[in-house]
Amino acid sequence: MSKNADSLVSSQNMRAQESRTERPPGQKVLALGVDYADQIYHGYSGGYLYAEEKIRELIQTLKNAGIDEVYWRVSAGGKVTCRSKVMTVMDGSGLTNPGFSPSGVILKQCDPLAVAVDEAHRLNMRLFVYITLFDFYYPGLESEFFEKHPEYWSRLAGVLADNVRQELPGAKEAAEFSETVSTGGYSKLLTVGEKQGTSPYVRGVPSYGYPEVREHLLAQVRELIGYHADGIYFDVSRSHSGIFPILTYGWYPQWTSPYLKYGYNEPEIARYKQLYGKNPPLRGITSLQSLEETEDEKNWNDVRGYFLSVFLRQAAEEVHRAGKKVAVAFSPTTYNDFQPGTYTRQQLGRIEIQWRKWAEDKTIDIIRLNVDHRKEGYEDWENYSAATYKYAQDRGVKVYVDCAISGSFDMLKNPPAPLPILESKQPQLYYQIVSETTRKILGSAADGVFYYEAGGNTKSLYDAIRRGAGR
Repeated sequence: MSKNADSLVSSQNMRAQESRTERPPGQKVLALGVDYADQIYHGYSGGYLYAEEKIRELIQTLKNAGIDEVYWRVSAGGKVTCRSKVMTVMDGSGLTNPGFSPSGVILKQCDPLAVAVDEAHRLNMRLFVYITLFDFYYPGLESEFFEKHPEYWSRLAGVLADNVRQELPGAKEAAEFSETVSTGGYSKLLTVGEKQGTSPYVRGVPSYGYPEVREHLLAQVRELIGYHADGIYFDVSRSHSGIFPILTYGWYPQWTSPYLKYGYNEPEIARYKQLYGKNPPLRGITSLQSLEETEDEKNWNDVRGYFLSVFLRQAAEEVHRAGKKVAVAFSPTTYNDFQPGTYTRQQLGRIEIQWRKWAEDKTIDIIRLNVDHRKEGYEDWENYSAATYKYAQDRGVKVYVDCAISGSFDMLKNPPAPLPILESKQPQLYYQIVSETTRKILGSAADGVFYYEAGGNTKSLYDAIRRGAGR
Protein backbone atom coordinates (compact mmCIF):
# COMPACT_ATOMS: atom_id res chain seq x y z
CA MET A 1 0.00 0.00 0.00
CA SER A 2 1.36 3.44 -0.92
CA LYS A 3 1.80 6.32 1.51
CA ASN A 4 -1.26 7.96 -0.01
CA ALA A 5 -3.27 4.79 0.54
CA ASP A 6 -2.03 4.61 4.14
CA SER A 7 -3.15 8.19 4.68
CA LEU A 8 -6.53 7.39 3.20
CA VAL A 9 -6.97 4.46 5.57
CA SER A 10 -6.06 6.67 8.53
CA SER A 11 -8.61 9.28 7.45
CA GLN A 12 -11.25 6.59 7.04
CA ASN A 13 -10.44 5.29 10.49
CA MET A 14 -10.89 8.71 12.06
CA ARG A 15 -14.16 9.44 10.24
CA ALA A 16 -15.56 6.01 11.06
CA GLN A 17 -14.59 6.35 14.71
CA GLU A 18 -16.27 9.74 14.97
CA SER A 19 -19.49 8.44 13.41
CA ARG A 20 -19.83 5.21 15.40
CA THR A 21 -22.60 5.10 17.96
CA GLU A 22 -22.27 3.71 21.47
CA ARG A 23 -23.92 0.39 22.36
CA PRO A 24 -27.24 0.80 24.17
CA PRO A 25 -26.77 1.04 27.95
CA GLY A 26 -26.60 -2.41 29.53
CA GLN A 27 -26.01 -4.32 26.29
CA LYS A 28 -23.37 -6.96 26.85
CA VAL A 29 -20.42 -7.55 24.57
CA LEU A 30 -19.39 -10.39 22.30
CA ALA A 31 -15.62 -10.09 21.79
CA LEU A 32 -13.38 -12.29 19.66
CA GLY A 33 -9.61 -12.52 19.34
CA VAL A 34 -7.83 -12.72 16.00
CA ASP A 35 -4.22 -13.88 15.96
CA TYR A 36 -3.31 -12.48 12.56
CA ALA A 37 -0.12 -14.56 12.32
CA ASP A 38 -2.31 -17.65 12.51
CA GLN A 39 -4.55 -16.24 9.78
CA ILE A 40 -1.47 -15.89 7.56
CA TYR A 41 -0.73 -19.55 8.28
CA HIS A 42 -4.30 -20.58 7.39
CA GLY A 43 -3.96 -18.72 4.10
CA TYR A 44 -0.65 -20.43 3.36
CA SER A 45 -2.22 -23.84 4.07
CA GLY A 46 -5.14 -22.99 1.79
CA GLY A 47 -3.03 -21.63 -1.03
CA TYR A 48 -4.03 -17.96 -0.79
CA LEU A 49 -2.72 -14.71 0.69
CA TYR A 50 -4.53 -13.56 3.82
CA ALA A 51 -4.32 -9.99 2.63
CA GLU A 52 -6.80 -7.10 2.41
CA GLU A 53 -9.67 -8.97 0.76
CA LYS A 54 -9.55 -11.84 3.27
CA ILE A 55 -9.17 -9.47 6.24
CA ARG A 56 -12.25 -7.52 5.26
CA GLU A 57 -14.14 -10.74 4.62
CA LEU A 58 -13.24 -11.99 8.11
CA ILE A 59 -14.39 -8.80 9.82
CA GLN A 60 -17.67 -8.98 7.86
CA THR A 61 -18.14 -12.59 8.97
CA LEU A 62 -17.63 -11.57 12.60
CA LYS A 63 -20.13 -8.74 12.20
CA ASN A 64 -22.71 -11.18 10.85
CA ALA A 65 -22.03 -13.48 13.81
CA GLY A 66 -22.98 -10.70 16.21
CA ILE A 67 -19.45 -9.90 17.39
CA ASP A 68 -19.13 -6.38 18.83
CA GLU A 69 -15.40 -6.13 19.51
CA VAL A 70 -12.41 -7.58 17.67
CA TYR A 71 -9.08 -8.06 19.48
CA TRP A 72 -6.50 -8.06 16.68
CA ARG A 73 -3.23 -9.62 17.77
CA VAL A 74 -0.16 -8.10 16.16
CA SER A 75 2.35 -9.85 18.45
CA ALA A 76 3.98 -12.92 16.91
CA GLY A 77 6.67 -14.05 19.31
CA GLY A 78 9.26 -11.31 19.18
CA LYS A 79 7.95 -9.86 15.93
CA VAL A 80 4.83 -8.01 14.83
CA THR A 81 2.48 -8.37 11.87
CA CYS A 82 2.01 -4.69 11.07
CA ARG A 83 4.20 -2.00 9.56
CA SER A 84 6.26 -0.96 12.54
CA LYS A 85 9.21 1.36 12.91
CA VAL A 86 9.92 0.41 16.52
CA MET A 87 9.37 -3.37 16.70
CA THR A 88 10.82 -6.22 14.65
CA VAL A 89 8.49 -6.85 11.69
CA MET A 90 7.60 -10.37 10.55
CA ASP A 91 8.64 -9.63 6.97
CA GLY A 92 9.00 -13.24 5.82
CA SER A 93 12.74 -13.51 6.42
CA GLY A 94 14.53 -15.75 8.92
CA LEU A 95 11.47 -17.87 9.64
CA THR A 96 11.68 -21.49 10.77
CA ASN A 97 8.09 -22.18 9.69
CA PRO A 98 7.17 -21.55 6.02
CA GLY A 99 3.53 -21.06 7.03
CA PHE A 100 4.30 -17.48 8.03
CA SER A 101 6.42 -16.69 4.97
CA PRO A 102 3.65 -14.83 3.03
CA SER A 103 3.80 -12.05 5.62
CA GLY A 104 6.47 -10.17 3.67
CA VAL A 105 4.41 -10.14 0.48
CA ILE A 106 1.26 -9.13 2.37
CA LEU A 107 2.98 -6.24 4.15
CA LYS A 108 4.13 -4.86 0.79
CA GLN A 109 0.51 -4.89 -0.40
CA CYS A 110 -1.15 -3.47 2.70
CA ASP A 111 -0.84 -2.89 6.43
CA PRO A 112 -3.10 -5.65 7.83
CA LEU A 113 -3.81 -3.79 11.07
CA ALA A 114 -4.86 -0.63 9.24
CA VAL A 115 -7.19 -2.66 7.03
CA ALA A 116 -8.73 -4.45 10.01
CA VAL A 117 -9.33 -1.19 11.89
CA ASP A 118 -10.85 0.43 8.82
CA GLU A 119 -13.24 -2.45 8.13
CA ALA A 120 -14.28 -2.80 11.75
CA HIS A 121 -15.10 0.88 12.00
CA ARG A 122 -16.90 0.84 8.65
CA LEU A 123 -19.18 -1.84 10.14
CA ASN A 124 -19.67 0.06 13.42
CA MET A 125 -17.56 -2.45 15.38
CA ARG A 126 -14.81 -1.81 17.90
CA LEU A 127 -11.26 -3.07 17.42
CA PHE A 128 -8.56 -3.34 20.08
CA VAL A 129 -4.92 -3.87 19.14
CA TYR A 130 -3.71 -6.97 20.99
CA ILE A 131 -0.11 -7.21 22.21
CA THR A 132 1.60 -9.67 24.53
CA LEU A 133 3.96 -8.55 27.32
CA PHE A 134 5.80 -11.79 28.12
CA ASP A 135 6.08 -13.53 24.77
CA PHE A 136 9.03 -12.04 22.89
CA TYR A 137 10.93 -15.07 21.67
CA TYR A 138 10.29 -18.04 19.39
CA PRO A 139 12.56 -19.73 16.83
CA GLY A 140 12.45 -17.57 13.72
CA LEU A 141 10.42 -14.88 15.50
CA GLU A 142 13.12 -13.23 17.58
CA SER A 143 12.97 -9.60 18.70
CA GLU A 144 16.00 -7.62 17.57
CA PHE A 145 15.81 -5.45 20.69
CA PHE A 146 15.98 -8.39 23.10
CA GLU A 147 18.50 -10.23 20.96
CA LYS A 148 20.81 -7.28 21.61
CA HIS A 149 19.87 -7.14 25.30
CA PRO A 150 19.60 -10.62 26.82
CA GLU A 151 20.36 -9.03 30.19
CA TYR A 152 16.71 -7.90 30.26
CA TRP A 153 15.32 -11.45 30.25
CA SER A 154 13.97 -12.98 33.48
CA ARG A 155 17.23 -14.18 35.00
CA LEU A 156 18.35 -17.15 37.08
CA ALA A 157 19.01 -16.21 40.70
CA GLY A 158 22.69 -15.51 41.31
CA VAL A 159 23.56 -14.85 37.67
CA LEU A 160 24.92 -11.35 37.07
CA ALA A 161 24.73 -9.36 33.86
CA ASP A 162 28.14 -8.61 32.46
CA ASN A 163 29.56 -7.06 29.32
CA VAL A 164 26.78 -4.44 29.10
CA ARG A 165 27.30 -0.84 28.00
CA GLN A 166 26.21 0.79 31.23
CA GLU A 167 25.60 -0.27 34.79
CA LEU A 168 22.10 -1.60 35.28
CA PRO A 169 19.87 -0.10 37.98
CA GLY A 170 20.27 -2.25 41.09
CA ALA A 171 23.58 -3.79 39.97
CA LYS A 172 25.21 -3.25 43.38
CA GLU A 173 22.40 -5.03 45.26
CA ALA A 174 22.33 -7.85 42.71
CA ALA A 175 26.08 -8.40 43.10
CA GLU A 176 25.70 -8.63 46.87
CA PHE A 177 22.77 -11.02 46.50
CA SER A 178 24.69 -13.27 44.11
CA GLU A 179 27.34 -13.88 46.76
CA THR A 180 24.70 -15.62 48.89
CA VAL A 181 23.35 -17.83 46.08
CA SER A 182 24.53 -21.18 44.81
CA THR A 183 23.73 -21.68 41.13
CA GLY A 184 24.20 -25.41 41.36
CA GLY A 185 27.70 -25.33 39.93
CA TYR A 186 26.78 -23.17 36.96
CA SER A 187 28.29 -19.83 36.05
CA LYS A 188 27.34 -16.65 37.87
CA LEU A 189 27.99 -14.55 34.76
CA LEU A 190 25.44 -14.07 32.01
CA THR A 191 27.75 -14.27 29.00
CA VAL A 192 29.58 -17.32 30.36
CA GLY A 193 26.29 -19.03 31.11
CA GLU A 194 25.16 -18.40 27.55
CA LYS A 195 28.33 -20.00 26.18
CA GLN A 196 27.94 -22.97 28.52
CA GLY A 197 24.30 -23.40 27.48
CA THR A 198 23.19 -23.40 31.11
CA SER A 199 20.02 -21.31 30.61
CA PRO A 200 20.85 -18.20 32.64
CA TYR A 201 17.47 -16.67 31.72
CA VAL A 202 13.99 -17.38 30.38
CA ARG A 203 13.89 -16.24 26.76
CA GLY A 204 10.76 -14.29 25.92
CA VAL A 205 9.99 -13.14 29.48
CA PRO A 206 11.44 -9.66 30.11
CA SER A 207 11.77 -7.77 33.38
CA TYR A 208 9.76 -4.55 33.40
CA GLY A 209 12.04 -3.26 36.14
CA TYR A 210 14.34 -1.82 33.49
CA PRO A 211 13.33 1.64 32.17
CA GLU A 212 14.69 0.64 28.75
CA VAL A 213 12.26 -2.29 28.51
CA ARG A 214 9.32 -0.12 29.51
CA GLU A 215 10.30 2.57 27.00
CA HIS A 216 10.64 -0.03 24.23
CA LEU A 217 7.06 -1.18 24.80
CA LEU A 218 5.78 2.35 25.30
CA ALA A 219 7.18 3.23 21.88
CA GLN A 220 5.08 0.42 20.45
CA VAL A 221 2.00 1.65 22.32
CA ARG A 222 2.46 5.16 20.94
CA GLU A 223 2.85 3.80 17.44
CA LEU A 224 -0.27 1.63 17.75
CA ILE A 225 -2.33 4.53 19.06
CA GLY A 226 -1.72 6.11 15.67
CA TYR A 227 -3.86 3.42 14.02
CA HIS A 228 -6.94 4.99 15.66
CA ALA A 229 -8.24 1.70 17.02
CA ASP A 230 -10.53 1.75 20.05
CA GLY A 231 -7.91 0.67 22.55
CA ILE A 232 -4.86 -1.42 23.36
CA TYR A 233 -5.21 -4.90 24.83
CA PHE A 234 -2.33 -6.15 26.98
CA ASP A 235 -2.06 -9.91 27.49
CA VAL A 236 0.00 -10.28 30.67
CA SER A 237 -0.15 -14.06 31.00
CA ARG A 238 0.43 -15.68 27.61
CA SER A 239 3.90 -16.95 26.72
CA HIS A 240 5.49 -19.54 24.42
CA SER A 241 8.75 -19.45 26.34
CA GLY A 242 8.26 -22.91 27.79
CA ILE A 243 9.69 -24.50 24.65
CA PHE A 244 13.20 -23.45 25.74
CA PRO A 245 15.15 -25.53 28.27
CA ILE A 246 15.97 -24.08 31.67
CA LEU A 247 17.65 -25.55 34.75
CA THR A 248 15.42 -28.39 35.91
CA TYR A 249 15.57 -28.21 39.68
CA GLY A 250 12.59 -26.69 41.48
CA TRP A 251 11.64 -26.96 45.13
CA TYR A 252 12.97 -30.31 46.32
CA PRO A 253 11.43 -32.78 47.07
CA GLN A 254 8.29 -31.58 45.32
CA TRP A 255 10.09 -30.77 42.04
CA THR A 256 7.57 -28.12 41.13
CA SER A 257 8.12 -25.06 38.94
CA PRO A 258 11.79 -24.53 38.09
CA TYR A 259 10.82 -21.04 36.88
CA LEU A 260 10.62 -19.97 40.52
CA LYS A 261 14.42 -19.77 40.39
CA TYR A 262 14.15 -17.05 37.74
CA GLY A 263 13.07 -13.40 37.76
CA TYR A 264 15.95 -12.27 39.99
CA ASN A 265 16.93 -9.18 38.02
CA GLU A 266 18.73 -6.11 39.34
CA PRO A 267 15.75 -3.73 39.79
CA GLU A 268 13.63 -6.34 41.58
CA ILE A 269 16.43 -7.36 43.94
CA ALA A 270 17.16 -3.72 44.77
CA ARG A 271 13.51 -2.83 45.41
CA TYR A 272 12.99 -5.84 47.67
CA LYS A 273 16.05 -4.95 49.71
CA GLN A 274 14.94 -1.32 49.92
CA LEU A 275 11.49 -2.30 51.20
CA TYR A 276 12.39 -5.14 53.53
CA GLY A 277 16.04 -4.58 54.44
CA LYS A 278 17.20 -8.01 53.30
CA ASN A 279 17.81 -10.07 50.20
CA PRO A 280 14.81 -11.63 48.42
CA PRO A 281 13.84 -15.20 49.34
CA LEU A 282 15.16 -18.15 47.36
CA ARG A 283 14.58 -21.78 48.22
CA GLY A 284 17.53 -24.10 48.19
CA ILE A 285 17.82 -27.11 45.92
CA THR A 286 17.03 -29.42 48.83
CA SER A 287 14.44 -27.27 50.60
CA LEU A 288 11.95 -29.28 52.66
CA GLN A 289 9.46 -26.43 53.01
CA SER A 290 5.83 -26.91 52.05
CA LEU A 291 4.53 -25.72 48.71
CA GLU A 292 2.69 -22.83 50.36
CA GLU A 293 4.19 -19.41 49.77
CA THR A 294 5.88 -17.83 52.74
CA GLU A 295 5.25 -14.19 53.60
CA ASP A 296 8.65 -13.29 52.15
CA GLU A 297 7.81 -15.07 48.90
CA LYS A 298 4.50 -13.25 48.62
CA ASN A 299 6.34 -9.98 49.10
CA TRP A 300 8.83 -10.98 46.41
CA ASN A 301 6.04 -11.80 43.95
CA ASP A 302 4.48 -8.43 44.71
CA VAL A 303 7.76 -6.63 44.01
CA ARG A 304 7.94 -8.30 40.61
CA GLY A 305 4.34 -7.30 39.95
CA TYR A 306 5.05 -3.73 40.99
CA PHE A 307 7.18 -3.08 37.93
CA LEU A 308 4.52 -4.48 35.60
CA SER A 309 2.10 -2.02 37.23
CA VAL A 310 4.55 0.82 36.62
CA PHE A 311 4.59 -0.01 32.92
CA LEU A 312 0.81 -0.40 32.66
CA ARG A 313 0.23 2.95 34.36
CA GLN A 314 2.64 4.61 31.91
CA ALA A 315 0.98 2.90 28.96
CA ALA A 316 -2.53 3.73 30.20
CA GLU A 317 -1.64 7.41 30.41
CA GLU A 318 -0.73 7.35 26.73
CA VAL A 319 -3.80 5.33 25.72
CA HIS A 320 -6.30 7.30 27.80
CA ARG A 321 -4.82 10.62 26.67
CA ALA A 322 -5.73 9.56 23.13
CA GLY A 323 -9.30 8.81 24.23
CA LYS A 324 -8.88 5.02 23.93
CA LYS A 325 -9.53 2.12 26.31
CA VAL A 326 -7.10 -0.22 28.10
CA ALA A 327 -7.91 -3.93 28.29
CA VAL A 328 -5.86 -6.61 30.07
CA ALA A 329 -5.93 -10.39 30.10
CA PHE A 330 -4.86 -12.79 32.83
CA SER A 331 -6.14 -16.07 34.26
CA PRO A 332 -8.33 -16.33 37.33
CA THR A 333 -6.35 -18.06 40.06
CA THR A 334 -9.23 -20.52 40.49
CA TYR A 335 -9.17 -21.79 36.89
CA ASN A 336 -5.63 -21.69 35.50
CA ASP A 337 -4.53 -25.02 34.05
CA PHE A 338 -1.08 -23.66 33.13
CA GLN A 339 -0.14 -22.76 36.70
CA PRO A 340 -2.91 -23.50 39.24
CA GLY A 341 -3.40 -20.86 41.89
CA THR A 342 -1.77 -18.03 39.93
CA TYR A 343 -2.69 -15.53 37.23
CA THR A 344 -0.10 -16.46 34.62
CA ARG A 345 1.60 -19.28 32.80
CA GLN A 346 4.39 -21.11 34.58
CA GLN A 347 7.20 -19.41 32.68
CA LEU A 348 6.58 -16.12 34.47
CA GLY A 349 7.01 -17.63 37.93
CA ARG A 350 4.53 -16.32 40.47
CA ILE A 351 4.46 -12.66 39.61
CA GLU A 352 1.59 -10.90 41.37
CA ILE A 353 -0.95 -9.36 39.00
CA GLN A 354 -2.07 -6.23 40.86
CA TRP A 355 -5.45 -5.92 39.15
CA ARG A 356 -7.17 -4.46 42.21
CA LYS A 357 -4.74 -1.56 42.18
CA TRP A 358 -5.26 -1.13 38.43
CA ALA A 359 -9.01 -0.92 38.98
CA GLU A 360 -8.66 1.53 41.86
CA ASP A 361 -6.47 4.00 40.01
CA LYS A 362 -8.37 3.72 36.69
CA THR A 363 -5.42 2.18 34.85
CA ILE A 364 -7.65 -0.38 33.11
CA ASP A 365 -11.11 -0.38 31.54
CA ILE A 366 -11.62 -4.07 30.67
CA ILE A 367 -10.47 -7.38 32.16
CA ARG A 368 -10.57 -10.57 30.15
CA LEU A 369 -10.45 -13.66 32.37
CA ASN A 370 -8.35 -15.99 30.25
CA VAL A 371 -9.12 -19.70 30.74
CA ASP A 372 -7.51 -20.62 27.43
CA HIS A 373 -8.34 -23.51 25.18
CA ARG A 374 -10.43 -26.65 25.74
CA LYS A 375 -12.59 -25.35 28.58
CA GLU A 376 -15.01 -22.53 29.28
CA GLY A 377 -15.05 -20.10 32.15
CA TYR A 378 -18.73 -19.91 33.09
CA GLU A 379 -18.61 -22.37 35.98
CA ASP A 380 -15.55 -20.71 37.46
CA TRP A 381 -17.24 -17.34 37.03
CA GLU A 382 -20.36 -18.42 38.88
CA ASN A 383 -18.55 -20.37 41.61
CA TYR A 384 -15.60 -18.06 42.30
CA SER A 385 -14.72 -15.21 39.96
CA ALA A 386 -17.99 -13.25 39.90
CA ALA A 387 -17.63 -12.49 43.62
CA THR A 388 -13.91 -11.71 43.26
CA TYR A 389 -14.03 -9.41 40.23
CA LYS A 390 -17.11 -7.52 41.40
CA TYR A 391 -14.43 -5.41 43.08
CA ALA A 392 -13.29 -4.27 39.64
CA GLN A 393 -16.80 -3.94 38.24
CA ASP A 394 -17.80 -1.71 41.17
CA ARG A 395 -15.01 0.62 40.04
CA GLY A 396 -16.18 0.81 36.45
CA VAL A 397 -14.08 -2.00 34.93
CA LYS A 398 -15.85 -4.36 32.53
CA VAL A 399 -15.11 -8.08 32.98
CA TYR A 400 -15.33 -10.54 30.07
CA VAL A 401 -15.52 -14.31 30.62
CA ASP A 402 -14.07 -16.86 28.19
CA CYS A 403 -16.00 -19.32 26.06
CA ALA A 404 -13.58 -21.67 24.32
CA ILE A 405 -13.97 -22.27 20.57
CA SER A 406 -10.77 -24.19 19.76
CA GLY A 407 -12.58 -27.28 18.45
CA SER A 408 -12.18 -29.46 21.52
CA PHE A 409 -13.67 -29.56 25.00
CA ASP A 410 -11.66 -31.94 27.16
CA MET A 411 -11.43 -29.92 30.37
CA LEU A 412 -15.06 -29.10 31.18
CA LYS A 413 -15.91 -29.41 34.86
CA ASN A 414 -19.39 -30.88 34.33
CA PRO A 415 -19.47 -32.22 30.76
CA PRO A 416 -22.78 -33.30 29.18
CA ALA A 417 -21.03 -36.33 27.66
CA PRO A 418 -17.74 -38.20 28.09
CA LEU A 419 -14.72 -36.09 27.21
CA PRO A 420 -13.28 -35.15 24.84
CA ILE A 421 -16.11 -33.49 22.95
CA LEU A 422 -14.76 -32.66 19.49
CA GLU A 423 -16.21 -30.33 16.89
CA SER A 424 -14.98 -32.71 14.19
CA LYS A 425 -16.74 -35.77 15.65
CA GLN A 426 -19.67 -34.40 17.68
CA PRO A 427 -20.47 -31.10 15.97
CA GLN A 428 -24.03 -30.70 17.23
CA LEU A 429 -23.07 -31.33 20.86
CA TYR A 430 -20.03 -29.09 20.50
CA TYR A 431 -22.09 -26.22 19.06
CA GLN A 432 -24.73 -26.77 21.73
CA ILE A 433 -22.08 -26.22 24.44
CA VAL A 434 -20.87 -23.04 22.73
CA SER A 435 -24.42 -21.68 22.45
CA GLU A 436 -25.34 -22.63 25.99
CA THR A 437 -22.15 -21.18 27.45
CA THR A 438 -22.71 -17.95 25.54
CA ARG A 439 -26.26 -17.72 26.85
CA LYS A 440 -25.21 -18.41 30.44
CA ILE A 441 -22.38 -15.87 30.48
CA LEU A 442 -24.58 -13.16 28.97
CA GLY A 443 -27.24 -13.97 31.58
CA SER A 444 -24.74 -13.63 34.43
CA ALA A 445 -23.10 -10.63 36.08
CA ALA A 446 -20.32 -10.70 33.46
CA ASP A 447 -20.08 -7.78 31.04
CA GLY A 448 -19.34 -9.89 28.00
CA VAL A 449 -18.10 -13.11 26.41
CA PHE A 450 -14.61 -13.48 24.95
CA TYR A 451 -13.90 -16.09 22.24
CA TYR A 452 -10.39 -17.13 21.26
CA GLU A 453 -9.68 -17.27 18.41
CA ALA A 454 -10.80 -16.73 14.80
CA GLY A 455 -8.54 -19.38 13.28
CA GLY A 456 -10.42 -21.41 10.67
CA ASN A 457 -13.82 -21.21 12.35
CA THR A 458 -16.82 -22.48 10.40
CA LYS A 459 -20.14 -20.80 9.69
CA SER A 460 -21.76 -23.41 11.95
CA LEU A 461 -19.66 -22.21 14.88
CA TYR A 462 -20.52 -18.57 14.30
CA ASP A 463 -24.19 -19.53 13.98
CA ALA A 464 -23.90 -21.21 17.39
CA ILE A 465 -22.51 -18.03 18.90
CA ARG A 466 -25.28 -15.95 17.38
CA ARG A 467 -27.97 -18.34 18.63
CA GLY A 468 -26.54 -18.32 22.13
CA ALA A 469 -26.52 -14.53 22.14
CA GLY A 470 -30.02 -14.31 20.71
CA ARG A 471 -28.85 -12.10 17.87
